Amino acid sequence: MRSVYLSLLVISALFVFIACGENRNNSSAAFSGYTDVVVDSVKMFDIEGKNIHPVFSKDDKYLFFTRLRYEGIYRYELATGRLDTITSADRSGYSFAIDNDALFYVRYEYNAANKSRKSEVIRSDMSSGEEEIIYEVAHRIQGVKLHEDNQLSFFVRDSLFVYDTQTGSFLNQKDFVGQTYLISKGKIRYITGEGTTESTISENDNIVYVEPVSSDSLLVNLAKKGLFLFNPNTGSVDSMNTDFFPKYNGHDLYAYTYQATEGHKIDTSRIFIKSLSGDIETPVSTDRLNLDEHPAWSHNGRMLAYNNFNGYIKIAYLSYK
Repeated sequence: MRSVYLSLLVISALFVFIACGENRNNSSAAFSGYTDVVVDSVKMFDIEGKNIHPVFSKDDKYLFFTRLRYEGIYRYELATGRLDTITSADRSGYSFAIDNDALFYVRYEYNAANKSRKSEVIRSDMSSGEEEIIYEVAHRIQGVKLHEDNQLSFFVRDSLFVYDTQTGSFLNQKDFVGQTYLISKGKIRYITGEGTTESTISENDNIVYVEPVSSDSLLVNLAKKGLFLFNPNTGSVDSMNTDFFPKYNGHDLYAYTYQATEGHKIDTSRIFIKSLSGDIETPVSTDRLNLDEHPAWSHNGRMLAYNNFNGYIKIAYLSYK
């Protein structure tokens, strides 16, 4: 039986942002004429704390991750083993984006005396550690995401904000160069600079995850029915398989998590790599007892990071045949 982490989805408004993977493979050298993906080796890193959701830096020299309950954001240098704390703020690991010289995240604050809440979008300088508040509001901020042309997007409730990280100014939606998404049950709202469209993927099932493939293709996970390929421009929806939480690498491959339960307990959680066509499927987690999750691609396509349920981070080193 398949199992989906519905409990991890935070429903705070009519629509909910589903964090889309930002690790896109920008190097095509590794992806020329291959017919198979091989896991050459797997390394487990002994890093302090119970760490989850690893993400590679743009130069693949660092791993960024958060800890259980999304407490804090940390940077680990692969070559030296140096561990730096970017922030220890509660729930900051739920929504963050990595640039070349800065990290953007959301800081949540609650004043028990007057029962007031505040959310802030923070820019943290990687070199100096100095922090700057970009935006603050007495509502929940979610969905922080970096795009081309130095644009940062996020949502306040179901409203999109676009920020130019170079000029420090906010932009109109018509100047937005990226694409982002909000979901509500079986509906998806697709937002670009050209406008907003809303489509129904399913009338009786909930969308639990969205992963972009291209400007006209999205991988959409339904809780019960599995994985679909959705074209937001035409509205076409094609059923693919029952894979969950795909992470696309930009070159026809995605990593996904297979889970099975025994009663109410997850007894299998394994990572696989698969091609969109289905011609290639490579197990990354060879031991069903490892309980692995949260795969993330390196930008050079040669590494896949993930964590196990005990909070250990691993990297699978890949080659293409």
